[in-house]
Amino acid sequence: MDDTLLGATTAPPSAPAAGVGEMFKATRDFITDTVKSNVIEVTDPDTRITVLAIVGAGGDIRPVAADFFDVARDHPRFRRGSAAMTSLDSFIAHVNRFGDQDSAVFADDRREAPKLTAVLDYHEADADGEHGLYRHGKHRTTFAFPLSDEWKAWTKANGAVMTMGQFALFLEDRIGDIAIAGDEFPDDVLRFVNVNGGTESIADFATLVELSRGLKVYEQANVEEATNLASGEGHIRFSLEHETRNRTGGTIKVPTMFFIAIPIFNKGPFYRIGARLRYRKTAEGVKFWFDLYRADRSFDHAFAEAVARVDAETPASVFFGSPEA
Repeated sequence: MDDTLLGATTAPPSAPAAGVGEMFKATRDFITDTVKSNVIEVTDPDTRITVLAIVGAGGDIRPVAADFFDVARDHPRFRRGSAAMTSLDSFIAHVNRFGDQDSAVFADDRREAPKLTAVLDYHEADADGEHGLYRHGKHRTTFAFPLSDEWKAWTKANGAVMTMGQFALFLEDRIGDIAIAGDEFPDDVLRFVNVNGGTESIADFATLVELSRGLKVYEQANVEEATNLASGEGHIRFSLEHETRNRTGGTIKVPTMFFIAIPIFNKGPFYRIGARLRYRKTAEGVKFWFDLYRADRSFDHAFAEAVARVDAETPASVFFGSPEA
């Protein structure tokens, strides 16, 4: 091995170039003096409200958001947030606790998603030509009306054409909703009853149970005849062919209408609603459906009753529509 290699030692690192440290310090001082921001106060000439703002290196002014200091406050500057109630009673109680005479309740009467929204800190009303105090409108209470399972089931199936088997199953599932028609009807419902054959043509619970069972018996049978009599009643005659080729069958009497009693909203009052029963013979067999009579009126009445309670039991003003975003 070369003796010169054995005696070699590692050379010390080279010293920094002269003036580099001074250059770094000068660069840091320049950036600090040039880029640093200043905090100033800015006053609104109209309201005389003073806020803090930051002046950037380029002269641009950025206001300091008021909520920047929220973590240091003992109390919030104003109420905010939206509470969601699950009952009308709780909605009314919440409005009474936090609302006042200037609060506003907005009633959204869309049948697929009815809802109440209370803006508890709504703008004060104008008086004597003067604008009332503007308020934040950030404190709210909502109540989304829970549509009942019965209402959803019947309105979903309303007007839907079904096979005999499908209609029989639907009747079995909803047979508890069938109502006694009663003897007294509002004028419009009485006209509906008279047009469809009178009170004698209204099916009761037992009649619809019998109809459901008959449809299941003859689901696979051939339809010989489907007739509507002058009285408004319908008869469907079926035939069955057995292995012996002997033909047997039966006749089903179909009522023209029936009534249901269901709540519109969950845990709400029950409404009696008429339904016209329809059917027709097709190449695939007999098809059934029903048409609810003016179910929209029942919904509108139930919604109006709830809104009237809010109007009577709270200090808030009630409007139909939606609040400002």
